[in-house]
Amino acid sequence: MSEQASVPAADTPPVRSGAAAFIFVTILLDMLALGLILPILPKLVESSSTTTLRRRRGFWTVGTAWA
Repeated sequence: MSEQASVPAADTPPVRSGAAAFIFVTILLDMLALGLILPILPKLVESSSTTTLRRRRGFWTVGTAWA
């Protein structure tokens, strides 16, 4: 039974150290893009629409495209 419990080191996959860096860079870029669009979005939607309904629709459209 002890032979089944021990697993040779060759069968274990290597640890990937680049995964954490990739996730960090992805989150960093996402936060940077969000930080750029938040100050610009209200003025952009206001300038392109005339009524409140169109402004709401503009925010929803941009938000949906962003997601």
